[in-house]
Order: sequence, then structure tokens, then C-alpha cells
Amino acid sequence: MSAVWLIFLAFPVVEVLTGDLAAWQQVVGLVLLVSFAGVYLHAFTEHPPGKPGRLDLSASAHLGLLVAHTAGLVVLDPAVGVGTLPFLGAIAVFTMRALPAGVVVVAAMATPPTLAAAGVADWGALILTVITGCVAIVCTIVRVIDSRDDVWRQARRDYDIVAERERVARDVHDVLGHSLTVLAVKAELAERMLDRDPERTRHELQQIQSLTRESMAEIRATVAGLRVARLADELVAARAALADAGIDAEVPTATDAVDPRHRLVLAWVVREAVTNVVRHSGAQRCEVVLASNGLRVVDDGVGPAGSVEGTGLRGLRERVAAAGGRVDIGAGDQRGTVVEVEL
Repeated sequence: MSAVWLIFLAFPVVEVLTGDLAAWQQVVGLVLLVSFAGVYLHAFTEHPPGKPGRLDLSASAHLGLLVAHTAGLVVLDPAVGVGTLPFLGAIAVFTMRALPAGVVVVAAMATPPTLAAAGVADWGALILTVITGCVAIVCTIVRVIDSRDDVWRQARRDYDIVAERERVARDVHDVLGHSLTVLAVKAELAERMLDRDPERTRHELQQIQSLTRESMAEIRATVAGLRVARLADELVAARAALADAGIDAEVPTATDAVDPRHRLVLAWVVREAVTNVVRHSGAQRCEVVLASNGLRVVDDGVGPAGSVEGTGLRGLRERVAAAGGRVDIGAGDQRGTVVEVEL
């Protein structure tokens, strides 16, 4: 990016070759211009434009060398030396803090009229004052944009971190909330069946062990970002959880009616909604109705518990909103709760 602008050093080079200079002066002028270009490029290598604003020894040394080259060229031929002034303004803006950079730019802009007033350069050199000022303005704009871009990238990184934390928290809550609810229901069922049906109790305890292992695997997968809910599996799990809790369940067995694009989100909705029915509703019956772009979960329990929503429902709303949908949670026609999702 910095090298492409060196094409404008062609004007001083032409001035050296076509001016009234002796052969040795032409050689010295060309060497100084080539050396100037090398120092300029090295300065941008050490101080990339994307990271401006430092005033350290390295930046000052680069600028000092460039100023020395310019001074030598001015002594050799003022018409050649003023051709390097825009480069001084650019390097100052990109490698120095605002105040020192401003001082350098003003000094560079003042050089052509000063030389003209002293009679060592013609007044046509004033065009370099305008060019130097324009270059400094453009470089300042680029520097500001780059610095704001850095701020934006940092904000984006912070946002991604927060979003990932929320994802993990949401997934862990959904996995743990459902799994622990099912485990608690099965443990209560095993306790009730302990004396009456030891074989059923043994079966429930075996399922508790299996669910515990599955839950641990789900937690590890969730933390690793690999957890994916499948709607068909969640319907099976919902039917089993409702049955274990003694709730009459009317849950579809097929997911063909649901648009495949929506099944992942709706799987999480089924998990959270049914978990809440089992834990909080006190319902005798629960129905899950699927549609191509949503679902309804209806129970005949105690109804919504007020305006304050827990972590699970907030996570549910966030998931659906992220998929471009909406969630309505309200009381049923007679009693109970209706959770309706439309995508």
C-alpha cells in the first residue's frame, strides 16, 4: 500500500535528470531519492498504518532520516527536494501522535513558500504546499477510519464472546433442566414402586443410570459447541417424560409436517416447554401440535405463573427470535398454559 505511492517520486527523478545539474550531482540526487524510498518503505514496515499513534524512537528516527534526505535534496536542487514533502506528511500522520504529526505537516507545507520567499525556488513550488496538505488530510481520514475499524473489530470480538457464553448458558440450562427433571420424576416413580413392583423399580433405576450418562455426554457436547437437538428425538423424550410424570400426553410421532429448516429450533422449544409442564404446571394432560412453521404446546395445569420469566423461557425466546420467529405464552381457554411458536 505504501509502495504504490512511490510512483510520484518520478517527478523529482525527472527533475534530477533534466535539470541544470552536473553529472556527480545527478548521481547524488538519484542515490538520495532511492535511499529516501527505502527508508520510507521501512518506516511503514515498522509502523503499519493500521496501528498508528505511537511516538517512539523508531518512528522519530525514520522521520529524521527522511527529513535529512529532503534537506540534502533541497541543498542539491530545491525543485527536487520539495517533491518529497508529501511523503513526510504521510509518514508523520501514520506513525506519530496527532500534535507532533500536525507540526510536521505544517512545517512541510511551509517549506515551499519559505524557499520561494528566500529566492531559492520559484513560486510554482507552492503547488507542493497544496499537495502536501491534501495528502495529510486524506491520510488523517484513513487513520481515523482504521482506528474506528479497530474499535469495531474489538467490539465484535467482545460481542462474539458474550454470544458464545449465552449460547453455552442457554444450552446447559436446557439440557440440565430437562435431564434433571426427568431424573427426578423417575426417582420419585422408583421410590413409589419400590415395595409394590421391585422389577419396575429396577428398570427405572437402570433408566436413571442411562439418562445420567446421556446427560453427561450432552453437557460435554454442549460445552464443545456440538450439541444439536433433533425434533424426532425430543418428541420421544417428551412423551416419555410426560408419561413418567403421570401426565396424559398427546405428542406427534412424526415430524414430516414441519419444514426441515425449523426442526432444530422447534426441538429446543419442545424440550423446554415440556420440561416446564412436568416441573411447574400440575397438569393432567398435555398436547403438542406441530405445524409447518411452528408448534403449540397446551396443558390443563395451573396456568402462567406471572410476568416474571425464568432463564429457560428467556432462552427459548432468544432462540426463536434468532431464527426470525415469535413466541406467545399465555393462558388457555379455560385453564392451563399455551406456548405457541411461529417461525
